[in-house]
Formats: sequence, structure tokens, C-alpha cells
Amino acid sequence: MPFVIWGHPLRTSRYVISKLADAGLYKVVMGIQSGSPRVRNEIFRRRETQEKILEASAVLAGCRVPQVTYDLMLRHPFETEEDIRQTFELCTELRRPFELQLHGLYFLPGTDIIKIAEKHGMPVPIPGSGPDGSIKTAFRAYWGQKSSNAAINFWYSLIYMTQLGFGLRIAMYLSKAERTPVTVFIAAALSRLMHPVVAARRLCKKALMLSAAYSARLSAARADRHAVECREGE
Repeated sequence: MPFVIWGHPLRTSRYVISKLADAGLYKVVMGIQSGSPRVRNEIFRRRETQEKILEASAVLAGCRVPQVTYDLMLRHPFETEEDIRQTFELCTELRRPFELQLHGLYFLPGTDIIKIAEKHGMPVPIPGSGPDGSIKTAFRAYWGQKSSNAAINFWYSLIYMTQLGFGLRIAMYLSKAERTPVTVFIAAALSRLMHPVVAARRLCKKALMLSAAYSARLSAARADRHAVECREGE
């Protein structure tokens, strides 16, 4: 039976992943959160290096895991343009194929992220998101909310494109082109156009997975029937 696991860059062993893949591992979801070492270390308290992330990516690709998804948290108050640019650079180096899940940062009431914001002299950006605030209000106010920073949005669009082969080539070209309102608009428009392509690719992979699982089940049932018939004929 196909199954899904969550992975971590520092806990990705080629030996273990290969055994899991043989047992039916279909999908790995791995949190990277940011391509910026500063954001990972200072804000998210993630200690893995760029090299360890890329090593984990190589293991997943080498073990031929059918579907690899990387989680990123972007467009939040701690992130500068340099930080999100570094995330783009990291995405261009991840081993293919992969998918991206792009999230905002949720200031969960009562957790350390609010203390970190205060430590950085940053007012918590959600009204009522303290320990006594409404979780629903906080969730709707900030999760995945668009940034008003055009530069941040530009890199966000390029990051989304990197999960498609042709999108990566376009994103690399735009990243080196002169930044103008026209190139920013083109990046955003192309990113939106790629949404249905990404969704269709995901559905195709799921259909192939279900087909393979169904075929395996039929084969197992035939083998069981054959074994029963052999025992009855003895």
C-alpha cells in the first residue's frame, strides 16, 4: 500500500529512504521553511545548513521517491528581499522533480514566535493574537497574506515557477533581467498561469499511484487464489 511520510533534512538517510521506497513510500513532505540561513536559525530555530538540505534532496531523488514536496514559509515580517532571494536560489538547486507548498507565517497565540517578534522590536502584526486572542482571527488575518512589497512578491512568483522544468528556465531568465514594473507583472502573471499545470501534474501522479496500487492488489489476490487452488489440489 502506498503511504506518505514527513521528512526532515537532518533525518534523511539513504538507507532508510530506500527501504521505505521499496515498501511503498509514495510521498515525502519536507519542511525547509526558508532558503535563508539567517531566517532558519534566528526565527525558525532550524539548524540545518544549505548543504544538508541539498544532500537530503539528492537522497530523495536518488531513491526515486515518486512525489517530493517541500514546505516554505514566505512573505512574513522577518523576511527581507535578500532572504527570499536566497530561497529562490536554493529552490533552483533542489533535485528534481519536486513540488512546493508555499505558506505564510501563522503567529499562533501563546507561542515563541510572538516573543521573537517582540525581541526584534516588531509589533505583532495581528490584532488579538496574544495568548487570549482568537485563533480563527489570527489565522484569517495573516496566513498566506500577500505582501505589499513588490520585490518580495517578485521573488515569490519566481520561487513558485521553479517546481516546473520550463518554469525554472523562465524564472532563471527573469531573475537576471532588469527589474521593472513590466518584469514584475510578467512574473506574477506567469506564476498564476502555472497553477493549473501544477495541479494537473499532481492529479496525474495521484492517478498513477492509485493505478499501481490497484494493480498490485489484483496481483496479490491472484497469487492468493493460486496458492489456495494449489493447496486444494494436493
